Amino acid sequence: MIRSASPLACFPSITACPDKELTNSSLRTSYSTSSICGARYRLGRYAFIRSQNIPNFDQKVTLPEPSPIRLISRYEITHLYIVPPILLTLSAQPLSSFEFGHEVLEIYSAAAPLPSSLDPKIRAMFPTARLRQAWGMTESAVCLTVCPPSGPNRHHSAGIIYPSVELVLVDPETLESVPPTETGEVWVRSPSVTMGYHGNPESTRETFDVLGDGSGWMRTGDAATFEHEHGMNWIVIKDRLKEVIKVLGQQVAPAELESLLLSHPKVLDAAVVGRPNDKVGELPWGFVVAKDRARGLEKELLKWVEGQVVKYKRLGGITFVEKIEKNPSGKILRRVYRERVKQEAAQEIRARL
Repeated sequence: MIRSASPLACFPSITACPDKELTNSSLRTSYSTSSICGARYRLGRYAFIRSQNIPNFDQKVTLPEPSPIRLISRYEITHLYIVPPILLTLSAQPLSSFEFGHEVLEIYSAAAPLPSSLDPKIRAMFPTARLRQAWGMTESAVCLTVCPPSGPNRHHSAGIIYPSVELVLVDPETLESVPPTETGEVWVRSPSVTMGYHGNPESTRETFDVLGDGSGWMRTGDAATFEHEHGMNWIVIKDRLKEVIKVLGQQVAPAELESLLLSHPKVLDAAVVGRPNDKVGELPWGFVVAKDRARGLEKELLKWVEGQVVKYKRLGGITFVEKIEKNPSGKILRRVYRERVKQEAAQEIRARL
C-alpha cells in the first residue's frame, strides 16, 4: 500500500498571485470543476475557459480562431490546464508560433495519459514551463495524484499521492495485492471518494465495496505501477484494464504502443486496440493518422514498433484513418475501433468458410 508521505512538503502555502490560466478541458469533469473553478478562487488568478462550442481541433487544418496559441499570446496566459489531444495538435505547429512576449510557467495535463514521445516537443514549445501530470476520476471528486509544483519531476508519471489518499495495486482476478513495482489495478481510499452511484446499488457494490467488508476501497479500473525516485513513489498509469490487450495470456497496454507510434515523425495521431485472433487470442492493431500516407509507410511503422518491443507486443497491422475519435476529455474512443476490428475479423472468417 502506498500512502502520502510528508503531505505538505510538496504543496507550499497557496497565496494570491497575478497569473492567468487557460483551460481547454470539459467543465463536466472533476478535473475542471475542482482543480480549475474551485482552486482558482483561492489562488486569485484570472481564468479563461475556451468555449466547448468552438469547433474541435483537426490535425489536417490550421488551428481555428481563437486558437490556444492566439489566446496564450493575447491574454499573456501563464498556466495551461489542458488535455493530451490539444498538446498533440499544438505539437504539429511551427515552433515560431510559440514565441510569446511572456513566459508560460506551467502546463497541467490530465484526463488521459500523456504520451512520453510528446515530452521533447512540449519542452521545445514551452521552454520555461513546468509540465505536471495528474490522475483522478469523477468518483474521487478531485485528483488523487499530481506532479509537485516544484522540486523533482518525472514527466511520464502522473505524480505522487495527495495528502489523505491511500492507493494499493491489486491483481484484478485474485483480488490480492501486488508489489508496487508490478502492474495492477489501482484501488483507492480517501475522504474525497463518493459514497456510490445514486439509484444503482449493484454498480455501487461492485465498485465501492467489492470485498464486502466496508473497508472503503474503490476499484478504479486503471492499471498502473509505481516507481521510487527522489525519495518519493511516482505512479505511472498504464491503461484502462478493460482496454488492455491479451496476447497469449500476456498483457499489452495500448497506450505504450500509441506512444511509440506517436514518436515516429510521420505520425500525427494513433490508437491501438486488440483484434481477435484464433492463434494468440488478440493482436495489437494500430489506427494511424499520417502526415503523408506514402507507399510503404505501414511496413515502416510496423518495423519501427517491432524494433522497440518484445515479440508479443508487436503490431499485427495498421489501418490508416483521417482522425482518431475521442471524447471531449481527450480520451480515445477505443470501443469504436474495437467494434471495427471485430467486424473485419468476422468478415475474414466468413470469407474463409
